[in-house]
Amino acid sequence: MPAFALLDARVLAEVDGFRAGAVDATTELVARLHRVLRRQRREYRMVFQPEAITARLAPPSLLGMLNERARWQRALLQSLRGNLGLLHPQCGVVGLLALPYLIVFVLFLPVAEAAAYGLMLALSATHQIPPSSLLLFLIAALGLGFIVSATGVALEGIVLHLYRRPRQVFALLIVAALEQLGFRQLCALARLAGFAGRT
Repeated sequence: MPAFALLDARVLAEVDGFRAGAVDATTELVARLHRVLRRQRREYRMVFQPEAITARLAPPSLLGMLNERARWQRALLQSLRGNLGLLHPQCGVVGLLALPYLIVFVLFLPVAEAAAYGLMLALSATHQIPPSSLLLFLIAALGLGFIVSATGVALEGIVLHLYRRPRQVFALLIVAALEQLGFRQLCALARLAGFAGRT
């Protein structure tokens, strides 16, 4: 989700501006701009500035943060549903690579994650699998989650040079490990609630 965007007012007017009723107007607009401009075969540029410094209010509680995750899921679902026209050869890498990635690995990730945990717990509870299989599944799931988070830390450190001290990287890796122990699963449940439009 873009935290902040600077837009060309002329292009914004051409695509009828921000959509009323959008859960996240900027996310929806960025997807629509890609769809419209690529289908018109126009040259354009969208630049991501990872070093931009912005501030926003963080949710004051765990429940507020989970509600925010559900809202982000609804925003992603709404943006993708309204811009499926990106799935077209004219839309190039955005439509043929980025959009399928968002659908499979971002939008439906909480469904797959919750289904996998639910299935393995049910199989274990009904003695369909031995406890060792459940343990191996949990080690794999938590380990892969940690690898994804640690990779993000590494990329930010290598590409953006955000972390100057080893102590900073170490602290982030500790948090990446701890978030796998319940927090990640709570976020997946909140995102599932986002599919239903509930927070």
